[in-house]
Amino acid sequence: MKLFFYLLLVNVLAIMPSYAQSLDFGLMAGASNYSGDLTESVVNVMKQSKFCTGAQVRYDFSNMISLKCQYLFLNVAADDQLAKAQWQKERNLNFKSQIHELGILGQLNLMGFFSEIPKRHNYYLTMGAIFFKFNPKGKYLNEWLELQPIGTEGQGLPGYNAPYKLNSAALAFGFGYRFFISSNISLSAEYLTRQTRTDYLDDASTNYVAYDELLAKKGLIAAELGNKVRFAGGLKRAEFNNKDWYNSLSLCLSYHFGADISFKKIRFKKQGINCPKF
Repeated sequence: MKLFFYLLLVNVLAIMPSYAQSLDFGLMAGASNYSGDLTESVVNVMKQSKFCTGAQVRYDFSNMISLKCQYLFLNVAADDQLAKAQWQKERNLNFKSQIHELGILGQLNLMGFFSEIPKRHNYYLTMGAIFFKFNPKGKYLNEWLELQPIGTEGQGLPGYNAPYKLNSAALAFGFGYRFFISSNISLSAEYLTRQTRTDYLDDASTNYVAYDELLAKKGLIAAELGNKVRFAGGLKRAEFNNKDWYNSLSLCLSYHFGADISFKKIRFKKQGINCPKF
């Protein structure tokens, strides 16, 4: 990952023209959802979408290459009871979590392949690194409880995994469309998906711990939330080989500093933003 960003930076510095630079700040809002052990299909994922919002700062190095830093506050959730499969309904897991993420992403503006002059309409691809915090909660007697301290899969007990961390990283990639409404103002629509490095976004990753063992060593709440079906210890509770994903579809309204846009084309001011000198 470090090598990728180093090579990206080298290429950006090599190709960026001094006359095509613009900085913009944008506010974002949209929908977010989760994909993992508690979602059986794309339809199931979409049905459980929640609200997300955030902000971003983007720098256009050239007509083709941009780099942005973004913060997003997302909500994700899933419930086995919304699945069609009977075994999943019987497992009866559910969770919800707020996610705070900070990302650095490169942006490849596709219209830059066809024109040296920035266009009012532009499609783009984006990819980068995401760092995020999460905190899954499960429903017990109509109350949402934090699941990580409970240890529903025996975390913290001898012979079981240590409690999982509530922060992780992800590889993010997606695509979008940006349209300049007027001089210095643009509206973007973007879909971004994240392949995380954790399998505990939903608090489900490995095997069941026997109900009686959880009851004796972790207490009633851990037993009730960790093994609702009273399965024997060691049976599969979730698929540990597949990491969790989460996604967002958002609109972003941005103000551009140092850009002069006409209805026919975008002309970036030469003196808009000066590059640092070393």
